[in-house]
Amino acid sequence: MKKLTSIFVSLCLLCVLIAGCTSSADTSTSDAGAGSSTGEDVIRIAFFAPLTGNSMQYGVSFQNAINMKVSEINKAGGIDGKQIEIVAYDDKNDPKEAVNIANKIVSDPSIKVAIGSFSSSCSMAAAPVFDEAGVLHLGPTASHPDFVSMGEKSFTIAMPMKFEGAADADYAYQKTGGKDIALIYLNSDYGVSHSSVFKESYEALGGKVVAFEEFIPGQTKDFTPVITKIKQANPGALFVIADYSDGANIFKQAKNLELDCDLIGPGMLIKDEFIDVAGDAVDGLLMLSTLPIYSEDDRENESPAKAAFVSEYQDLYGVIPDGFPANAYDCITLISGMIDKVGYDADALAQEFRQTGRYEGVSGNITIDPETKEVKRDLMVYTIADGKYAVEEIVPAT
Repeated sequence: MKKLTSIFVSLCLLCVLIAGCTSSADTSTSDAGAGSSTGEDVIRIAFFAPLTGNSMQYGVSFQNAINMKVSEINKAGGIDGKQIEIVAYDDKNDPKEAVNIANKIVSDPSIKVAIGSFSSSCSMAAAPVFDEAGVLHLGPTASHPDFVSMGEKSFTIAMPMKFEGAADADYAYQKTGGKDIALIYLNSDYGVSHSSVFKESYEALGGKVVAFEEFIPGQTKDFTPVITKIKQANPGALFVIADYSDGANIFKQAKNLELDCDLIGPGMLIKDEFIDVAGDAVDGLLMLSTLPIYSEDDRENESPAKAAFVSEYQDLYGVIPDGFPANAYDCITLISGMIDKVGYDADALAQEFRQTGRYEGVSGNITIDPETKEVKRDLMVYTIADGKYAVEEIVPAT
């Protein structure tokens, strides 16, 4: 009998342990390192991004940068004596999950600002929920041209694709001498808008787009049929609009199929993992970006603010950051400065955001139009040589 009782107690304890693990794996977490107090002494800001899944590298780097800045603010006494608490959610880069999360966020009246997500698709899916609730929504990398028009309080610090795609096309046309070009792009809001604007702009310049092929991100693994089709069109250049994982696979398979042409990619590829996976298949690739790339070799040439950001991020997380966490860092720096100035009120913050004008952040120079809320940024051009990114040139925003 004692033995049976002992077994029963053990099973009960096991159930409690399992239940405890399950409840801790919620989609939301309050980042303790970024402030975890409760009550009126707290400024609660929501954050959502892919923290698991194929795009988690982007979301986790966003979270790292935001936590780093918030920790700095809180250690210095917070804002008007109040600590900032980041309430983080994992949207898994799924627009449906982003909508669910947005509804959770707006159900908490203490949250006046939401930062997220990584993709335009998730940001745009959540935008109507925030707009209806009057929550200020700041998308670090939401570059779809329609995003800022989805709500009076919808903002981004990313250049909209109608500007970035056109700038990419102009640079590619001039750099290649107007060679025939093929495009492979991911079927997402970002990919469709980027590729469409690029194609229209490139053709307007007199160039010819000889192939225009889409793929399903995270699902398409064999690009042989697409690349074979492109090879038959004999392009002088290939522009691949994809995240780092899919992009690396495309360029590797293009090399295996001996596709011989100039290689071009967008800033979305900026990840050390991209070079790690693609290897020498991307040597000579031209990367067109509105986000910076930092390196040990160029640290001394950075501004004091950028150098401090890179050094602190590297000390905390063991890696040199890229432009994605830099964008998130600028988001939380901007919004916290505005809260300090006008208080934690969504209407006042939205008005203040419109008046930003030109802002020099760690991710580069940002100019926000007070009427349209659209952003202009410099085009940063990089190449890849010997497994490293190198600055080619910086084209000022026009």
